[in-house]
Amino acid sequence: MLDAIPVLQPLPISTFWISIQFFIFGIADMFMSARVLEFFYSEAHKGLKSISACFIRSSMALGYFLSTVMVNIVSGATRGSTKTGGVYDCME
Repeated sequence: MLDAIPVLQPLPISTFWISIQFFIFGIADMFMSARVLEFFYSEAHKGLKSISACFIRSSMALGYFLSTVMVNIVSGATRGSTKTGGVYDCME
């Protein structure tokens, strides 16, 4: 499989393998968000309840953005180290 050309010979893997990961992280995110929101509403002062809910969403958005940046950095650093040239070169 390492010598296969992805455009001509697709690897025997499906995108459904990733759906399991997205399902698990989605469920974990759902439970975590509900518990953190409940914690902020029960422990925060009256004036800070809405801004604490904003901090939940903005911290998640920042984490998603930084993970995208990290994937782009790793992809750029490893570009050319394989026969296919990297992940983004195969998708073009």
